[in-house]
Amino acid sequence: GDGEDGGGRKGAPSDFSLKHGTHEKSLEDQANPISLWLLHYLNPILKMGAERVIQPEDLGVPSASDRAATAFAKSHALWKEEVARTNAINDEMRRKYDAAMAKRSGGDAEKRAELEKKRPFKAREPGVFRILTIGFGRWKVALAMVFYIASALLGFVPVLLLEDLVKFFESGADVNTYNGLAHPWVEVMGLAAVPL
Repeated sequence: GDGEDGGGRKGAPSDFSLKHGTHEKSLEDQANPISLWLLHYLNPILKMGAERVIQPEDLGVPSASDRAATAFAKSHALWKEEVARTNAINDEMRRKYDAAMAKRSGGDAEKRAELEKKRPFKAREPGVFRILTIGFGRWKVALAMVFYIASALLGFVPVLLLEDLVKFFESGADVNTYNGLAHPWVEVMGLAAVPL
């Protein structure tokens, strides 16, 4: 029943879901920007999770931005636009290509076939990257790339620090005469801090 498990029948909204409205709108969608940034909106579900096992009915509906139907509808519409745009570009390029081949061949079908064999028409393909950029936003994609590059570079920093520390210990471990990237203790702290 509606006892300690917060239940009711399977699939029906739980007491928690009804109390917090997650059967209609997710906690994430109900949160204000500060709550989203601080993840404060998770407090009710975390508190309940400390008291009892969380059931799927407690979670309610997914966030509107996380629903597959929303993502599919947007990406499908963008894909249709991209295909139409690419087809229009290809039609124009094909018209120019045909005009250039007709001019070079002088109307001779054999010469045109030979020219087309040497330089065949290359149609453009629709761009998935363009759709992702438009769909997610240029700044989000750019920021994701910056974070990815920063992550790759930070992954290399421990290798440099470790190499420098090995040189330090191989040189006799004298702090006063060692000329490395930084003081050895700073490098040791860097080895601990960079992976974070």
